[in-house]
Amino acid sequence: MVSCYEINETREKETETEQSLGSRTEIKEFPAQEKITIDGESYRTDDRGIPHMYYDKTDKEHPWKLIPDNKYTSCGYEYATDNQGRIRLATGKLYVPQDELREDGQHKRKPLNAKVEDMEDEDQRGHVIADVFGGSNRVDNLVAMGHLTNNLEYKALEKKFKDLVKDGHDVEVTYSLVYNLGNDTKRPDGFALYWKIDGSADDENGKYFNKVTENY
Repeated sequence: MVSCYEINETREKETETEQSLGSRTEIKEFPAQEKITIDGESYRTDDRGIPHMYYDKTDKEHPWKLIPDNKYTSCGYEYATDNQGRIRLATGKLYVPQDELREDGQHKRKPLNAKVEDMEDEDQRGHVIADVFGGSNRVDNLVAMGHLTNNLEYKALEKKFKDLVKDGHDVEVTYSLVYNLGNDTKRPDGFALYWKIDGSADDENGKYFNKVTENY
């Protein structure tokens, strides 16, 4: 399992790897979770060493973008993007990395420096897969989210899942992000959350729909 502790947009110790697609027969040979350069363009690789983010030199405010219509694995979780490079699906078995726990057993807070597109007033940078479960702190796992949703509804579910994982249960989750017709922004209109505990759905499963637009 790849731990993404200390991953952030300004990580200076990260090494840049010069590669050329023309000299490789398999893209998966690139180093995992690193910044690489292909034919003069910058990319970041996922857990498998496959490029899933690219650097857009024309957007100084939000330069790192997700590759559209793509599937990638980040920090042990699987994701899919739509044709606009927006996260549309995230799934996986939750885990709590031991190297992200303090001596008292509480969760370490990772630095959050990634810039998220299309945030509205009072929005927060919301993790699709929570950082307590090792979720990435980059734009491959972050979306604009209403602060009430992020701090109340979403947080309550995260606590429920964290307690279950710490008690030894298997918790598998699927997040389906919703972008309504006519929404051409990177800010989701909502998402549906489905989960299984030890292979079975509980009474709430599939009934919980969280509006990320909720701020008031």
